[in-house]
Amino acid sequence: MTRISTIEQNNPKKNNLIPCFAIVLQRINGMDRYTEIGKAIAERSEYLYNKNGLYIQPQNGKSPYIDGFQNCLDLLCYLVQAVTEALIANEDQGKIDVLERCFRATLEMALILYDNEQNKC
Repeated sequence: MTRISTIEQNNPKKNNLIPCFAIVLQRINGMDRYTEIGKAIAERSEYLYNKNGLYIQPQNGKSPYIDGFQNCLDLLCYLVQAVTEALIANEDQGKIDVLERCFRATLEMALILYDNEQNKC
């Protein structure tokens, strides 16, 4: 049985549906707190389009649960790296606490995505 942490998926297929970044921008429109995130997601989407020739879209032939779960696993490692480096550098405990909160939130997201994908089997 293939584990979802290492499963390889087919390349996404382009379709006529709205790109997911546009849906995200619609959802956060008017929320001043997320203005910079909106700019960043638009930039990231254009970067990925220029790199891969397509946007992330619904029904692109890939499982968003598997992609999300695998990205959460990577993010958990990046956050541990950041915490460890902050501890080595004797950085402010407030910064470390924020990183730890991000770690716990990402861990919960990974669990939700994993459970959802496993329940499909």
